[in-house]
Amino acid sequence: MRSLSLEVLGLLPDLTGKRVLEIKTPELADVDGKYDFILVHKGCNILPEIVEKHLTVSGKAAFLLSGTCSVKTNLKPLSVKQLLTPLYQEALPAEFLVIYEKVPRQTAKRFWGTREADLNSMVLKTDGEAYSLVEIPEILSIVDPYIQKRVLELGAGIGRFTGELAKLAENVVCNDFVEKFLDTNKNVHGHLSNITYLCQDVCNLCFKKNSFDFIFSNWLFFYLDDTRAEELLKKMKGWLAPGGVCFIRESCRESRQNPTHLNPSTYREAKEYEDFVKKEFEIIGRGLIRSYPEKNQHFWLFKAK
Repeated sequence: MRSLSLEVLGLLPDLTGKRVLEIKTPELADVDGKYDFILVHKGCNILPEIVEKHLTVSGKAAFLLSGTCSVKTNLKPLSVKQLLTPLYQEALPAEFLVIYEKVPRQTAKRFWGTREADLNSMVLKTDGEAYSLVEIPEILSIVDPYIQKRVLELGAGIGRFTGELAKLAENVVCNDFVEKFLDTNKNVHGHLSNITYLCQDVCNLCFKKNSFDFIFSNWLFFYLDDTRAEELLKKMKGWLAPGGVCFIRESCRESRQNPTHLNPSTYREAKEYEDFVKKEFEIIGRGLIRSYPEKNQHFWLFKAK
């Protein structure tokens, strides 16, 4: 950071003990790992989503800009400061230092906290019951051969799949971060004694190694940013017992669509999920959920390498 003016340094947060990256060129070929703070000089033309991938969950990024005080990004702006003394010597428009952070998980919690605990809310459709009648059997037919004794269901919601999983497994731990959804789940499946309900953010879950034989998630990862998604997959690898299998199903797009402060969904290309999964697992099955009207519902089955 020594190349920066004292004014710029004075606008930055305290970086003592932090892992910091300063980007002065358009190349990121040699960059690896995660950073607590990334500073991007003007003219680098680095895509904000690339910067985001190299941030820790609580990391922040700052962009030095001229002539404008914003960049198009799904990162949340924290502060905008105009430099009184231009950092660059050319005769340029006003220069700004803009600091961003990742869209917080609270956005997803607010999004789901306003929804009713019913089928329409779970599938974000007005005909949730009719849709579930065809979708649930299709997904169960895919996972049935792989369900073993100990099952973890991530993002269980009101329990569209919980009861069916419990019929096939010895025990099921079902998780969601919305209490009213789990309350409905309990009310519906309270007669089943092999279900444990855990109300907690999936990003904060901790289990012992080899705790589960099958891990199931339906429409979960597109509510996680790239860093959180990769970190969860690493955890899942540790939770999975030898020979265990994971299933995930996600909404995809032909080109990436980042979340907003109103809609926390990250619509990724299917290849992005493949790349995430292949870092930790071996893919043993993939395909489309064909009961869904739009042909953008991808699923993957995978096991530890």
